[in-house]
Amino acid sequence: MSLQVTRWTVDYGEGQVREVRVPHAWRQEVDVRWEGPAVYKTLVDIPVRPCKLRFHGVSYHCEVEIDGKLAGTHSGIWDAFDVSLDEFKGRRVEISVKVTKNGGLAFPVTETLSGFLPYVFHTFGGIFRPVEIVDVNTPLTHRIAKSRYQISGNRIQCDKKPLEIRGNLHWGWYPETGSPHPTSDMIDREIEYVQSLGFNTVKFCLWLPPHYYLEALARKGMHAWVELPFWKPSAKMFEDPHIERELEAIVRQYAHHPNIAAWTVGCELSNGPVDWRDRWTRKVEALTGCPVVKDNSGGAEMYGGDPREFGSFEDFHPYGEVHHYPGLFDSLSLGARTHKPILLGETNDYDFHRDLAQVAEIMPFWASAMGELNDQGVRWQYDIPKFIHSNRFAHEPDTNHHQALMAASHEKGLFVRKRVTEHLRAHSDIGGYILTGLRDTPISSSGILTDWARPRFSPCEFADWNADEVLFLIPSRDPMWTRGGNRVGYRDLFNYFSQQPIHIKVGIATPEGTKGALIWRVTKPGGEVVTQGVSNQIAVPHGSHEVAQVYVESLTAGEYALDVSFGDVHNRWKLFVHDRPDFTGAHLLWPDDRYDGVKFGSEGVAVAVGWRDSVWARTKAGLPTVVLVDGEGGKAAPFWRESITTPADPWEQALAFCPDQVLDLKWLEKGGKPTWLQTRIDTRTYEEAPYIARVGSTVLTTYRPHGGHGSQPIYANGNPAGLSLLADLIKIAATN
Repeated sequence: MSLQVTRWTVDYGEGQVREVRVPHAWRQEVDVRWEGPAVYKTLVDIPVRPCKLRFHGVSYHCEVEIDGKLAGTHSGIWDAFDVSLDEFKGRRVEISVKVTKNGGLAFPVTETLSGFLPYVFHTFGGIFRPVEIVDVNTPLTHRIAKSRYQISGNRIQCDKKPLEIRGNLHWGWYPETGSPHPTSDMIDREIEYVQSLGFNTVKFCLWLPPHYYLEALARKGMHAWVELPFWKPSAKMFEDPHIERELEAIVRQYAHHPNIAAWTVGCELSNGPVDWRDRWTRKVEALTGCPVVKDNSGGAEMYGGDPREFGSFEDFHPYGEVHHYPGLFDSLSLGARTHKPILLGETNDYDFHRDLAQVAEIMPFWASAMGELNDQGVRWQYDIPKFIHSNRFAHEPDTNHHQALMAASHEKGLFVRKRVTEHLRAHSDIGGYILTGLRDTPISSSGILTDWARPRFSPCEFADWNADEVLFLIPSRDPMWTRGGNRVGYRDLFNYFSQQPIHIKVGIATPEGTKGALIWRVTKPGGEVVTQGVSNQIAVPHGSHEVAQVYVESLTAGEYALDVSFGDVHNRWKLFVHDRPDFTGAHLLWPDDRYDGVKFGSEGVAVAVGWRDSVWARTKAGLPTVVLVDGEGGKAAPFWRESITTPADPWEQALAFCPDQVLDLKWLEKGGKPTWLQTRIDTRTYEEAPYIARVGSTVLTTYRPHGGHGSQPIYANGNPAGLSLLADLIKIAATN
């Protein structure tokens, strides 16, 4: 039996005693920079039977006194601890707990197991998890059952059945509670929503959840990945015996949960001592009995540092641009390396355009510029307080198309997640992935839940690509002959010229194997079927395999959709067909072999591929020119991550010509006052810069009609979407 101790007072040293209920974090009741100590007190009648006082979580250091006598001390956020009540049986006593949080001079973030939360918002202090009186024989740790998980070659199994991990990254951000201790109702809602989107795993990234969370996951048949709260440590931490004891206590207290599928000792620890990482990998394996353990989530190959790593699986954190993922995943494949599972411990983020109007109206503490509410602390991202008071979307949302941008951002985020997941599911070497992340935070808006914990997506929006079995399009290779030899190249899967054959190979990823016939249809936007086909019935073993080919002689210009079904598995993609533009009314200012095969004329609008200073003379003379800026005149900026574009091209078309630069404003103004024609909005900093601008009769852009990046076509002549874009730019330049 246990007795909850919930009613306490707290004194922040300001002469005022407040009544609180534990669990309690002191939140904005005091300056966020204040480390304490805060003094909690309560009166308790101690039972006559042998018992002890159990604290399930105090942040960070505490001294426990009973009737003025020191009864125990503890340092550490994540492990529970007990205080003896032997000499107080049958008495009413005053319990006093003096709490000092981490993040100050006494317990710096980089010298404690603080996890990632200080980098999301700030540190927190308080008795943030329950306190109870338990029988003296109630153990802190429980017996560990034989692990349900196994490794077979490069696959993970659960109960001897293949397990494809589809997880969501959870940083423990709960502004409502002020600490990573959600209520049971909050946990149940999260699990229900995460599971409805097709995820089967939650990764607790650098924090430890309440035990109820793991138990609730188990009841739903879901798995957990526990990552110990070891990140950006100082060298001192690897030599601190207290850190050793704290880590061991955490592992022992959580090891009994039968649904922990994987453990990682820490995150991005490649610079940590080799012997320490080796020892702790083996120690976690021994303490948990789980065979799926890794020393370093992220990996030295991705983050640098000592290349020696330990554990039973590879763990990479690929964050990148959509068109670079196919080559990136190819580079991460096993090849002749030791066969072990590859898990993507974090991947595939996209920062959505927040509801800044609501943020500005409510002005939550995590958006404030007031240091006492929202000090920067150790965060490297501290963007919202810098722009929220002047941002045009926050204060004039209607005139700045705020809602339209949110809708466009929603569609872009879906496209990014779907496309990247299809790429990774095409790789049989990749045994699972953790999508970043669960909820928007002060440093990122990549959540499946918004700032207000509202669902961002419906289950049907994830159903086709975040499931046990997924259909995908197989990249179409085009190793073009270039300057004396073949180079890696691809054909566009989503854009075609009219009168051009369409040939698409379709694959399926299945963890256990499946069978069926593939049915495909090409339809117009209204649903009219243009053409269709059925493949033969086949059986497919586990892994990723081609199941059919779609072939269409040609289509007229327009938008279409390709719907594919294989048994109960379905997926859908947009296709665009373009008439080949006529460029005889334009000419190249200087040759560029990326435009070989494109028939330009000898006069009219000039097209400059790259930059030469002589173009400014054309601008001053009023001669219509299109400049395809690449290098000089551009400023690095990702197209897919952390941004939204207005107005936006269809994402399937932008994929073929998207850049990795915006126009450099200082450089652009050398030619005169520019008019922005298309803007990139950074959805973290909310800085704005143009992708397309006009100075007089000169149109400048960083877009790439010739492609050439990642999975883009590597020449303009094989880039239907790119040439259509170039034709539009020429028309703009020709218009006075």
